[in-house]
Amino acid sequence: MPHAQFLELIKFLDQYFGSEKNKEKIELFIDKAVNENPWFTDSLVRTALNAIQKQFFSPVAWEDFFIIHPKKDQKKLQIGLILAGNLPAIGLHDLLMVLASGQVAQMKLSSQDKSLMQLYVGAMKEFDPLIPVHFIDRLQGMDAVIATGSDFSGGYFSHYFSTIPHIIRKNRSSMAV
Repeated sequence: MPHAQFLELIKFLDQYFGSEKNKEKIELFIDKAVNENPWFTDSLVRTALNAIQKQFFSPVAWEDFFIIHPKKDQKKLQIGLILAGNLPAIGLHDLLMVLASGQVAQMKLSSQDKSLMQLYVGAMKEFDPLIPVHFIDRLQGMDAVIATGSDFSGGYFSHYFSTIPHIIRKNRSSMAV
């Protein structure tokens, strides 16, 4: 996806999620998200959606990003995304980075966070039905993979995708005072 088209997508998403016209649809997906993951509260999902809109849907921030990371001419790669379900729409950042780099996203959704990712991809498809984002059940024939999961699944992913470039995220722990 060319940078100019990506920036138009970001503007569209900002308007889409800020529009009163889409409020009812967004509310439906918030309810679905709360029902599909017992850890997701209404407040958590709304906080995540607001943070995404403020941080990810800023054309100025993306223009700055493109200055720092100029596009390289290369063939389109099939990038497999195995998304986590521990936070609402946590995989959206990976998806946007794949699109910003001009690649094709093949997404394996988490069973714990399908609704919100379907909402965002649905909005993207309203912008452009041919946007290079696809939902899949199994990653095969990928040129590279970004996977997020547990320590157990991370070990499996590292072995399974050992022959292609990959980023594997495993469990992380932290403590707050």
